[in-house]
Amino acid sequence: MRNSRQVARLRVVLAGAVLALSVGFSLAAPTFVGAPHGVLFAYTAGAVGIWWARRHATRPSRLDALTIPFVDMPLLFFLLHSGGQRLHAIGAHTDAVGTPLQATAFFVLMIVFASLSLDLRQIYLAAGVAIVLQAGLIYLERPEWLFVIILLTIALASAAALAAYARGRTISLAEAVAREQRRREHLGRYFSPQVAAHLAEHAPEFGAGESREVSVLFADLRDFTALAEHLSGPAVVATLNAFHTRMVEQVFAFGGTLDKYLGDGLMAYFGAPVPQPDHPERAVRCALAMQASLGG
Repeated sequence: MRNSRQVARLRVVLAGAVLALSVGFSLAAPTFVGAPHGVLFAYTAGAVGIWWARRHATRPSRLDALTIPFVDMPLLFFLLHSGGQRLHAIGAHTDAVGTPLQATAFFVLMIVFASLSLDLRQIYLAAGVAIVLQAGLIYLERPEWLFVIILLTIALASAAALAAYARGRTISLAEAVAREQRRREHLGRYFSPQVAAHLAEHAPEFGAGESREVSVLFADLRDFTALAEHLSGPAVVATLNAFHTRMVEQVFAFGGTLDKYLGDGLMAYFGAPVPQPDHPERAVRCALAMQASLGG
C-alpha cells in the first residue's frame, strides 16, 4: 500500500512537471515542438484522481496492476511516436538511435515502478507491454532495425528478470524477519528477556533434550475459589490477569522460566535452559518477591 501510494504521488509530480515545462516552453518559444497539452492535462488529471483514490484506500486494488502497463506505458509510446512525427513534419533532424534508447530507459524505469507492488504478475505484465510497445515504436520509425528490436527486447526482459529477483529477495527477507520476530515473541512468553536473547543466539545448542537439576516453583492465590464466588466474571478475569502479570515479572526478574499457567496459579523453574548454579536461591528469592509484590 505504501509503495502504491508513493508511485501514485510520484506520477502526479512527474505529470505536473512535464505539463508545466511543456506549457512554459511553448509560451517562451512558439516554435517549440512539445507534447499535446490536452493529452498531458488529461493525464495529469487522471494521475491526481489515482493518487486521491490510493490515499483514501484501505487495501491494494487490482486496478493498480493495470495502471502502469495500460496507462503510463501507452502514453509514453504516444508521446514519443507523435513527437517524432511532428519533428519529421517540420523537417527537424532527429537522432535515429537516441529515441529507442530513451524509450528503453523510460520503459525500464516503469518496470521498476511496477516491481514495487511485489507482485510478479504486474512485473511480467509491465515487461510484456513494454516489449510490445518498444518493438512497435522502433518498427514504425525504422522497420529494418530488427536486430535493434531483439537487443532492446532482451534488455527489457533482463530488467524484468532483475526486478522479479529483487522482489523475491525482498519477500524472502521480510518472511525471515517475521519468522525471527515470531520466534522471539514466543520465547518472550516463557523466558526472561536475557534468557530469550541467549536462546535466540544459541538456538542449535538447545535443540536436543537433556537432563538437568532444576528448582521448580508453584504459586497460586490462596482461597481464590471462595473469592471468585463473590466477584463478577470481568472482575475475576481482571484479578487473574493482574496476578499473572506480577508473578511472571518476578519470575523473569530472577532469570526463571515460565512453564505453564495453572488456573489461578503458575509453574516456573530455575536452572534451565541456561545453567544457573544458584537456581535454588533464585527460586526462593523469587517466591519472596512474589509475596512482596502482592503486599503480603
